[in-house]
Amino acid sequence: MLKAIFAGLAGNEYALDGAKNCYADNGDAYHYEFWLAGKDATEKLNNFLIANNGVKYGDPIKITYTATLTWGAAKSTANDKTPASRKTAEELNLAYKTGTDTGLRYDSITVEKIPNMLDDMIRGVDISSYQSLINAGVKFYDFNGQEANLFKMLKDAGVNWIRLRLWNDPYNAEGFGYGGGNNDEESLVKMASEASQYGMKILVDFHYSDFWADPAKQPLPKAWKNLSSADLTKEISLYTSKVLNDLKQAGADVEMVQVGNEVTNGAFGIWTDRDHGENWATIWESDQGNQVAKYLGTASGAVRSVLPNAKIAIQLETPNISKYRSIMTVLKNNNVEYDYLGTSYYPFWSTHDGNSWYDNVDLGYGASTPINLEAIEKMAWRKFGKKTVVLETGWINNVNDADGTGNSISANDEIQAYSHDPQGQVNAIEDMYKALVAQGGVGGFLIKLVGKIGTIIRKCLMYMEPVGHQRMQLVMLQIQ
Repeated sequence: MLKAIFAGLAGNEYALDGAKNCYADNGDAYHYEFWLAGKDATEKLNNFLIANNGVKYGDPIKITYTATLTWGAAKSTANDKTPASRKTAEELNLAYKTGTDTGLRYDSITVEKIPNMLDDMIRGVDISSYQSLINAGVKFYDFNGQEANLFKMLKDAGVNWIRLRLWNDPYNAEGFGYGGGNNDEESLVKMASEASQYGMKILVDFHYSDFWADPAKQPLPKAWKNLSSADLTKEISLYTSKVLNDLKQAGADVEMVQVGNEVTNGAFGIWTDRDHGENWATIWESDQGNQVAKYLGTASGAVRSVLPNAKIAIQLETPNISKYRSIMTVLKNNNVEYDYLGTSYYPFWSTHDGNSWYDNVDLGYGASTPINLEAIEKMAWRKFGKKTVVLETGWINNVNDADGTGNSISANDEIQAYSHDPQGQVNAIEDMYKALVAQGGVGGFLIKLVGKIGTIIRKCLMYMEPVGHQRMQLVMLQIQ
């Protein structure tokens, strides 16, 4: 982990240029360049590892920089509005390595109005990490560079729904958070209440886990691990009811609840080993699928008892007609009450999946394509009477490495459905919404806000002056 953090630090291969100008007695300007302490990359890494030997999660991370006086005025980056599309490959690489402005926000885009899209269609975002960013001192700014409330900016930009995940107890025995937003109930209530003040509707995403529940894993919360099936059923109901009642008391406008997160391969501690040859059928074509369905039914029943008018969604992922139909059949056979089929929709993953035919149409290849999404919507409505909502979607605006830890997708992957820039993001969203509009889908949620260590460090250093022996130590608390 320390090596991964180090890889994302600025001041290793490239210096950080300070933005603050100083002046000698004769009026000549000078500024400082900042480097990680050490004569070469190996020594810099060793210095970092030695300084943080024995560090545990939640402890301060010590980062030592040296400063070099450099004659001449500092290069101003505040007014550099060069679009990323006009920067050279070298300039972009340097920007991503040092945390300076990449220019992406200055690239122009063309947005076309989507015919027949209703005003009340869900135009949502998942910003579940928002509270943890606020707790870390992060501030948000509008297009004029003025500090502003994120929810107000989203509202002004046309966003009408906020999706917020919930983990039961995302902390270890020492009380340190697992990271990823530390999305406990306290954070959820704060975010949901604040968003509601700006007229946003809230979707609560129950993971029923202490950390990520997804297609690869669905671990039970620590407190539920040794419970019998009967006791677990009781806890699911009590927990769901408690959280929703607390949100209700806080004035949060919860209008949709998601029971379980990406439950394609199971939920509530019952899941298939996807990474070792098993798949969704291992669960859903056995008695285990019936048990998962019963737990989901318990959760949805609790939602109905507290928020009778809220919509309930069950989320699957990697769209496929046969898979979705089979799972929804198990839900139907177990009388699970829900309103929407929720799906993840990531055009850069599962691009080689074959989709067979539906409604006399060859669906081609790629799980998350507009034609396959439309087919899923048709099937869900015709066979089960469920409308479809895209609960997670996204597209990349670049393929550069911004933190030294490697990306989950890269330029070498076959992710050519759209261009790797802001316009590609626009086109991906437009195609998804056209498919939703065409088949009566209820909308979608973009995911998510991210940041990187290098940018934070740069903002700390660029206005600093060295003290004493031109050496300084920057301490970042609880890096996650």
